Amino acid sequence: MEIITDDATELLRAGFHWRESGAVRALVCAPLEQVGFANAFSTRLGGVSRMPQDALNLAGFNEDEAENIYENRRRFLKLF
Repeated sequence: MEIITDDATELLRAGFHWRESGAVRALVCAPLEQVGFANAFSTRLGGVSRMPQDALNLAGFNEDEAENIYENRRRFLKLF
């Protein structure tokens, strides 16, 4: 799996930047945002799911508890 960089200069050059709310972290495509398109590519960081620890599981079709998924989605939406 390829690792996403934390180098802000490299991300900006590629047209992206990080957006954070609490421990939740997502990549935002700056050109899309500049034309009014709200966007964010989620990571697994900052969630409440146990798979793996503190995962931001947004899917609704696995063995995770529904309460965890709802809380993860609420946390992700706080980015906007």
